[in-house]
Amino acid sequence: MILKSFTERRWARKSWLLIIMNHLWIALAISFNEEFKYGQPILYLSGVIVAGVIGFLTLVRLRKLEGSIGLHQFHGYSYQHPKIALYFSSVV
Repeated sequence: MILKSFTERRWARKSWLLIIMNHLWIALAISFNEEFKYGQPILYLSGVIVAGVIGFLTLVRLRKLEGSIGLHQFHGYSYQHPKIALYFSSVV
């Protein structure tokens, strides 16, 4: 799943969601194989979910402003949209 997210070139939001889903699947796999307290994965996933939502919302806003944010010839939007770049880089 993580390799698919890094090779995805058409949709940046799909790539972002695949990376977030990878964290959820890893936490699920660990919960089946290890003995731990339930607060630990909740603490881990709370940060992942918050960062995932903020990152997804910044990608949605960038798409509204730019029209298309495909990753084929991606050179970045940090120069044109510095505030959005700051939000996105704070969650990455």
